[in-house]
Amino acid sequence: MTSPQALMLALALALALALTSTASATVSTTERTVVFSRAPDAFPTNWRLNGVPPAAASMRIHFALRQQNIAQLEAVATAVSDPDSPQYGQYLTPAEATAIVAPSPDVRARVVAWLAEEGVPAKAVSGSLDSVRLIAPVAVIEQVFHTSIVAAEHELTGDGALVAVGEWSVPAHLANDIAMITGISDFPIRRSSAARATLLAGDAPDADGDADAGENPYSTPSTYSNSAFGNDFWPQLGRVVPQTIQRVYNISADHAQASSKVTQAAVEFQGVDCFSYTDMEQFQIHVGVKFTNVSKIIGDTTRFQPISCQGETNLDLEQMLGVASQAQTWYFSVDQWIYEFTQEYLALPAADSPMVTSLSYGWMANEQCQIGQAACSKLGVSSQGYVERCNTELAKLAAAGKSVIVCTQDEGAPSDLNTECQNSQNPVTPIYPASSPWVTSVGSTALLDKFPKPSTAAVAADAPAADAPICSKIRCSQGTKEAVAMSPNAAFTSGGGFADYAARPAWQDAAVKSFLADSSALRPDSRFFNASNRAYPDIATMGTSIFYLANWGQPGSHMHTEGGTSASTPIFSGIVSLLNSVRVESGAAPLGFVAPLLYKMADECPECFNIITSGNNTCTGWGRQMPCCDGAGYGARNGWSPTVGLGTPNVGNMIEYVKRMKR
Repeated sequence: MTSPQALMLALALALALALTSTASATVSTTERTVVFSRAPDAFPTNWRLNGVPPAAASMRIHFALRQQNIAQLEAVATAVSDPDSPQYGQYLTPAEATAIVAPSPDVRARVVAWLAEEGVPAKAVSGSLDSVRLIAPVAVIEQVFHTSIVAAEHELTGDGALVAVGEWSVPAHLANDIAMITGISDFPIRRSSAARATLLAGDAPDADGDADAGENPYSTPSTYSNSAFGNDFWPQLGRVVPQTIQRVYNISADHAQASSKVTQAAVEFQGVDCFSYTDMEQFQIHVGVKFTNVSKIIGDTTRFQPISCQGETNLDLEQMLGVASQAQTWYFSVDQWIYEFTQEYLALPAADSPMVTSLSYGWMANEQCQIGQAACSKLGVSSQGYVERCNTELAKLAAAGKSVIVCTQDEGAPSDLNTECQNSQNPVTPIYPASSPWVTSVGSTALLDKFPKPSTAAVAADAPAADAPICSKIRCSQGTKEAVAMSPNAAFTSGGGFADYAARPAWQDAAVKSFLADSSALRPDSRFFNASNRAYPDIATMGTSIFYLANWGQPGSHMHTEGGTSASTPIFSGIVSLLNSVRVESGAAPLGFVAPLLYKMADECPECFNIITSGNNTCTGWGRQMPCCDGAGYGARNGWSPTVGLGTPNVGNMIEYVKRMKR
C-alpha cells in the first residue's frame, strides 16, 4: 500500500545488544561494562536534538535475559501447529511457553537486585521469567545506566524520542545474564503511505485524474505503460470493496460473517496513529456489511486520541471488519518494535489476548540494528542477534496458539536498499518479521481490471447485484484474474525472498524445493540468497486500490484508496478469522500458527488456492515509474513462489477443508 506501509519502524541505532560473555560473576558491582556509546550528533537521518526531556517524561526499558532450551520450545511450537501431530491444537499458556526457555531464577534475581541497589522502586519493575521491564522517570534511567538522556525530534513528522547520548553501561557482573536491552537507544521510523489517493465520485477516481471515465484497461493502454510486461500490468483502477474479495475468493453469504467468539486485532507501533469509531461505522454502511465496531483497545490507552488520525489504522481495521464482520475486532497499540510486541502480547490476560493479530510493518532483516554492522559487531551485538531473539519470542506465541499475520513490504525483493537497482553486491534483501519461521507472511496481487462506467445507470446494469452500495458512485473492480502486484500495475511491488537468519522449516520444504528445482522460475543468482533458509511469503491476497474511509486530519469521513501488502495483511487476517469461526463453533481450538496448515492444505486441496502465474517482484519502491531490476527478484509460477507464496485463497474450499479436519 502505500508504500511500505510497512517501512516503518526500524530500530535506528542499537536496538538489541548482546553483552560480552567473558565477564566474571565475581567482578565487583562497581565495575561497569559499556554497552553502547553515541556522539551527541550521531542521530539517524532527519532526527535532531530537541533539548532536554520533559520533567514528567518516563521511559520503558526491556532487559531480555539469556535463555536455554530453545530447541525444546521450537519442537513444542511445531507440534501444536502441525495438523498431523497428536499435539495439534493443544496449546500452552504463554507462561508455560516462557518457562521452557527461562534461565534459572537467580539470573533474574541478580538483575532485579541491581535495579533495587540503584534506587529503583519495586513497583517500577515487571516482566516475565526471562525478561525484566523497567518503567521509570528519565532521571532514574540516567542513574541506572550512568548516562544522559536527551529529547530528539523527527524533522519531517514531528515524532519524538528519548535516547541516551554518550556512553551507557551496566554492571560487568551481569554480562552473562542479559542478552539484550531495548528502549534506550531506539529511534522509531514511521509507517508511510505513498500510494494513498483521495477518492472522488464519478469521473475522477484518482486524485491526480490519471484515468478517463469508462476507461477499461483490457483494451486501453495505460498512461503508465512503460514496461514490457503487457496488458496484465496496466494499472488497476477499479476499487476493491469487501464484495470484490468475496467474489474473487469464493466467500459465500453463509460464510461472510465471523463468529462473535473469534477475536482479531490490528497491531500499530509507536503510538503514532489512531482510528475513528465514526469512520468504522461509515465504512460498513458504505460497503453494506453488518455493523460491528472496534470493541477493545489493548496497550497504552492514555495516548489514544481518535481525532486527526492518519488513516493507516483505519485501513487495517476496516479491512478486517469488512472481511470478518461480527468478529470481535480490537486495536493493539505497542510502544516500540517486535521484541516489545511479543512481550506485551505474551503478558496479556487470556480475555484480552486476540486469536489473530495483523502486523502491517517490516524492515530489512540485516538492518534491525542500524548503526552499521561493523559497529554492532564491535559491541558484541548484531541484527542477527535481535532477529534470533525475536524469533524465539514469536515461537512462544506459536506455542500459545496465536496467529501472527505479517506483510512482506512493498519494495519488492530488492527492498529499500536497492530502490534504483544500484546495489549489485546485495540486489535482494529479506524483510523482518515477514521472514520469521513463526509468522504467516502475506504478499499482494493486483486485479486485471474491468469496471463499469461510473454512473448509477451503468452500475445498475453492469455491476453484480452483490456489490457494495458505494459502487453506485465509484468504480468498483469487476476483475477476477490476478497478477503479482508490481510498480506498473499497483504503484508498489510485493516483497518476498529467503531469510538471512532462519533455516527453512520442514512444513514448507517440499514446496520450496519444487520452486528451486524449476529451472524456468525467475530468481536471482544463487550467491545472492540462501536457498536453504525460510522462504516467504506463504500466501497473498489482493492489495491494490483498496477502498477505505479515514479523515487524515481533516473534518469528517473521507473516501480513500490505498495499496500495499499492508492492505493484504488485514484482509488475510480476516480470512483466518472466518476459518477460526468454523473451528470454534464446532468446539475445536483456533488454528493458531496457520502457515504449516496452509502448506498441508495446498498438498491435499490444490483447489483451496488460486494459482497466480503472472508477474515477479523485481521492481522497487512506490510509484508506477519505479524501475524493475534485472536479476533482483523472483517470478510467479504454477506452484509456490517467493512472490505470492501458495497463491491466493479460495475461502469456500478452505472452509470445507477445515470442516473435514480430524483435530
